[in-house]
Amino acid sequence: MRPGVALADTWLLLTSAGADGGRLRDALAAHVGVEVVEVDTATVDTDWFTARIAAVTGGGARIGGVLSLLALDETPHPDHPAVPRGVAATLALAQAIATAPAGGRLWVATRGAVRTGTDDPVMRPGQAQAWGIGLAVGLELPDRWGGLLDLPAALTVDDAARVVDLLSGGEDQVAVRAGVCLGRRLVRAPSSREPRPVAGGTVLITGGTGGIGAQVARWYAAHGAEHLLLAGRRGVDAPGAAELVEELTASGVKVTVQTCDVTSRADVDRLLAAVPVDVPLGTVVHAAGAAQPLEPVTEIGLARFAGVIAPKVAGATNLDEALGDTPLDAFVLFSSVSAVWGTGRNAAYGAGNAFLDAFAAARRERGRTATSIAWGAWSGGGMYEIEGIADFMKRRGVRAMAPHRALQALQHALAEDGPARSSRTSTGGGWRPPSPRAGRARCSPVCRRPARRARRRPPRTHPPRGWRTCRSGNGWTRWSRWSVPRWRRCCAKTWRTSRPTAPSPIWGSTR
Repeated sequence: MRPGVALADTWLLLTSAGADGGRLRDALAAHVGVEVVEVDTATVDTDWFTARIAAVTGGGARIGGVLSLLALDETPHPDHPAVPRGVAATLALAQAIATAPAGGRLWVATRGAVRTGTDDPVMRPGQAQAWGIGLAVGLELPDRWGGLLDLPAALTVDDAARVVDLLSGGEDQVAVRAGVCLGRRLVRAPSSREPRPVAGGTVLITGGTGGIGAQVARWYAAHGAEHLLLAGRRGVDAPGAAELVEELTASGVKVTVQTCDVTSRADVDRLLAAVPVDVPLGTVVHAAGAAQPLEPVTEIGLARFAGVIAPKVAGATNLDEALGDTPLDAFVLFSSVSAVWGTGRNAAYGAGNAFLDAFAAARRERGRTATSIAWGAWSGGGMYEIEGIADFMKRRGVRAMAPHRALQALQHALAEDGPARSSRTSTGGGWRPPSPRAGRARCSPVCRRPARRARRRPPRTHPPRGWRTCRSGNGWTRWSRWSVPRWRRCCAKTWRTSRPTAPSPIWGSTR
C-alpha cells in the first residue's frame, strides 16, 4: 500500500458472468475484508443494488469501497442495443452508491477501452461508455467516486496487487499495462503541419441540417466539396433546411438532403445509395446526436440514457459497417469534452462521446481512416442552444467557440493523420482549469495545474535519449517510467495561443 494510506472496512467486488475476479479478490483480501457479489447484468437495476448493499451492511457496517467489473460485459441490452448490459448495470450501480448510507467510493474497471499508445490498440470501444459515465459521476458525487481503471488483457498477480494499490487514492484514471500503471494527463498539442487541402467528391454529413451540421456544410462548400449529402431525421422538413439548401446551391455546390435515422442500418444503406456514381464519397462527418438536457446521473433512466447515446453509438457503428473498406479521405466523428474531462449532469452525453473516441482508435487499428474530435461548446448550434446550458458551461470555465475557429481547428486536426492520432480535443482556446469555485468539488489529476510553467523551447525533431516515445502533435509524448510530478502538464493559459491548439490526453507512469 502507499505510505500513510490504507484501505479499510469491507470492500465489495462486483462481477458478472465471464468476468474473472479471482486475482483481484485475493489481492484485496490481503488488506481488507472482501465480499464478492455476482451480478446478473440482464435483470439488475438500481433497486436491486440498493437492496444488495443494504444486505451486506445489515449490521451497520460501513463499506470501504466498491470495485466493479460489470462493464466487462459487452452483451447488448435486450431493449436498448446501443447500450451494453455491463454499462447499464454500471449506471444503476452508480445511482445506488449515491444514496447508500454505508458510504464507500466506486471504482469502475474496463478492459481494452482506452488507448495509451501506438502499440496499445483499443479492443472494446463499447466499454468506453463506462468512462463517460464515470467522469460525470466524479463531478456530481465526488465523495462517492473512486476512479476508472482499464485492465490488461491478461491480469497477472502483480497487476492485481498494483490495482489494489491504486484503490488507496491519488490517480483516478489509470490504465494497467505490462506491469506499469499509466495515469492520464492533458497536454498541449499544437498542430505541427500545414492544413491540407480539403478533398472534393461527395461529403456526407449526418446531422447535416442541424446547427453545427449546417456550419460544417458551409465550410466544406467553400473548400472544394463537389456534392454535399446532408442527412437528418426530418430531412427537408427540418427547420431552416430549405434556406440552407438554397444558400449552398447558390455557392455552386450540388446539395442533396436525405431523411435518415442513423440508428437504423436500413436507413444508412439507403443514405449511401444516394451517393452519385460520378461524384464518389470522399468524406464522412458524423455530427448527428441527441442533446441531453441537464440531468443528474441519479435521475436519468435507462431509456433516456439510451436515447441520448444511440445516434452517436449506433450511428457510427452503422456507418462503419455499411462503408466497409470503402476508401475515404476522412471519417470524422464529432465528440465532446464531456468524454475528456467530464461534464456534470451530462452522463449520457459523455458516455456516447467516450465511445466515439474509442471507436475512432479501433477503426484505425483495422486500417481505416478515422478522426474523433472532442469539441468544446460551439456558438450558434449544438448543446449550447439548450436552455440553461450556456450559463452552466460558462460557470465551469467553458466558453463557446466561434464556428470559424472551430472549423479552422477541424482542418488542422485532419492534417494530423499519423497513426498515433485518432482523437483530438478542441476548445478554441477558451478552456479554463476546473476549480471548486467554478462548480467542481473535485479536480481530477488529469487536469492538474503544473507547479510552474516550462520555458518555451523549439519543438524537438527527435525524441530525447532514453524515452519510449509516441509522436503526438509537434512534441513527443513521454512514456518513460518517470514519476508523475516530473511530467510536463498543461492547462488553461498555456493552451491559449493565437493559433488553433488542442489539449490532448496522454498516459504516463504513476510510479
